[in-house]
Amino acid sequence: MIHFVDVTSEPAMLRDATLSLPANRRCALLGGGAGARMAVLRLLSGRERPARGAVLTDKKFSIIGNAGSYFHPGLTGLENITLCARCFGIDAEALTRLVLGFDAIDADWTALASRLPGKRRRSMEMLLAALLPYDCYLLDDIEHAPSECLEALMQILGARRAGLIFAAQNAKFARHFADCASVIQGTTMQMFEEFDGAVAFHG
Repeated sequence: MIHFVDVTSEPAMLRDATLSLPANRRCALLGGGAGARMAVLRLLSGRERPARGAVLTDKKFSIIGNAGSYFHPGLTGLENITLCARCFGIDAEALTRLVLGFDAIDADWTALASRLPGKRRRSMEMLLAALLPYDCYLLDDIEHAPSECLEALMQILGARRAGLIFAAQNAKFARHFADCASVIQGTTMQMFEEFDGAVAFHG
């Protein structure tokens, strides 16, 4: 579990939020606007610390996927794989074989990341992230993630029994991927064990 204890973010997207989120399920973040949902993801990823309160967990979270935050722009896709492998102490050649073994996307891994179209780069980043050893994965703006990449991601995480927390604007779309949800309303956040309860609350 991930415990938010009296969390206030800066800027104040959240104020005195106290709740627990599951790290082993598929949890949608609904409501609150894109900035508030991203603030929660950034708190979970460790990219931001609360202005007040604490986020408590012993789980290892991914960098935020579908946000253009994985690849170094001056390196090729293959060089970025090697860099990630070194950061995690993984055999770079083995990780490269795993990534290139997926045919979910048609991407040029030898091109500089800065020269790749945004959608293609995000697809490559999502697949790479899914193969790195996290307990729970974070994904922004799921509606704009490439569908073939989402399918591959869900397949990988399902096989690994890893959790997923993702931001979504469209609750109907999120229903396909989530089994629970947290709703941001104003500067508060509430967790719902059942997705339908979140939708009813969210309106």
